[in-house]
Amino acid sequence: MFSTTPFIYRLGQPSTPIYPGAHPGRLTGAGQLFKTHVPLMASPDIRRIDLRASLLNPFQSYWVKVFQQHSQTTLYMISDLSGSMGMQGQSSMMRVMSEFMLSAALSAYQVGDRFGFIGCDADVSGKWHIPAGHHWGIVQKMAGQLAELTPVGSSSGLLKTPALIASQHALIFLVSDFHFDLTLLKALLPQLNRHTVVPVVLWNETSYLDLPEWGIVKFKDKENGATRTLLMRPAYKKQIIEAYVQRKADLQQCFRSLGTEPLFINQGYQSEEVTRYFQARAL
Repeated sequence: MFSTTPFIYRLGQPSTPIYPGAHPGRLTGAGQLFKTHVPLMASPDIRRIDLRASLLNPFQSYWVKVFQQHSQTTLYMISDLSGSMGMQGQSSMMRVMSEFMLSAALSAYQVGDRFGFIGCDADVSGKWHIPAGHHWGIVQKMAGQLAELTPVGSSSGLLKTPALIASQHALIFLVSDFHFDLTLLKALLPQLNRHTVVPVVLWNETSYLDLPEWGIVKFKDKENGATRTLLMRPAYKKQIIEAYVQRKADLQQCFRSLGTEPLFINQGYQSEEVTRYFQARAL
């Protein structure tokens, strides 16, 4: 069973859909945030006549207050289902992904937004695709299937996901361990530049912090099946840990150069971490 709790998210730019929702929008309409004055003929609502602005108008016409309408938005989750995501440890990465999926969908639904999901490995499969909408039952079923999935293959299917997302501005969570060549990332993110993208980096700290100081350890590449046996020693363990630290710095630099900030989840999923991420920055 999953313990699902929502998080609070916000957008740094006005939302474009015409349907009322919880986010500041580009349209004028029912709202409490003053936007501008317009002539009465442009907005024929005598209840909103501003007498002071009308008296100051040199053309002696009535001015009406218009307000910014709050609108809904769409939240997408693009998930990497390649072999490296099958890492086990203190918590299964696929289970963490499933918990994040349920939490993101619940967060969207409770404020009236739509939620969509796209999962891929070397290709995009309809089996792991939920079009944007309100499909809580389908989301719950798929989350359970993902938690039990043994992922295989590469991450190259990520490049096909932008074609499945509507052109209107959306909030996109890009969820992966990002253990692939950064050239793929640099090719993917520009295709999503019309949206707000939050990279969610799922790592399992036990995979490198809990390695033995001494001993023989067999490593297996989850994506191509290649294995390698190494004689562990303190200096080599330190080198592996430093490689993870350097990889984190490389990812941060890559994401920031493309205009976004990553969210690292290292020890299981907690919705409070996502809320703090949005509180710390205006996206």
